Amino acid sequence: MTTATAPSPAAATPATPAAASKPPRRRRSRRWIRAVAPFAVLFAIWAFTGVAHAIEEPDLDEPGTLDSTRCLSYWTQSPEAIPEPYREELGAQVYGCDICQDVCPWNRGIEKRRAGEEAPAGAEPVVSLLDWLRMPDEELGVRYGRLYFPRNDPRYLRRNALVAAGNSADRSLVDAVRPFAEGEDQLLREHAEWALALLEGDTDRPGGHER
Repeated sequence: MTTATAPSPAAATPATPAAASKPPRRRRSRRWIRAVAPFAVLFAIWAFTGVAHAIEEPDLDEPGTLDSTRCLSYWTQSPEAIPEPYREELGAQVYGCDICQDVCPWNRGIEKRRAGEEAPAGAEPVVSLLDWLRMPDEELGVRYGRLYFPRNDPRYLRRNALVAAGNSADRSLVDAVRPFAEGEDQLLREHAEWALALLEGDTDRPGGHER
């Protein structure tokens, strides 16, 4: 004997229109991207404008285009001699340049948020020019191996230190600079002569001029 049973209320409930028409997640993601894209473009323009106003005009080949070879950070990491027009602009910096980071609107307020925080272990916001000029090659290379410099050759760090020494106006550095001006390394000799011309006020030597 077979007994027929009535269908349960759950089984008899049809699918709701909302469930049937729910868009795929990928489609919703695309809609979100289309919605925020105009704002992202506007923010990028605003941020770039802030940076562009802070950097030197010659860095801009044309609106929206930067020449990386006119970047100060680029020259501190380059294997070539630092062009004279950029040496004085480097000031006391021996590696990198954070001007773009400092003026970027995206980073606005970050210094206040980090106020009171301890520097990361191993960080050296200020270094000794004497150390960079007198430290043995192997020790200098190992100590600052976390930085990029061409072929891991510490002579490029010394080149940067020579430029910073020339810009420092600190005559106590003359004795540390002079051996490089008398050495056989052409790259270091060129930068050392430039630094000595500034430190000793010799306007007849390469790079010498009145400040």
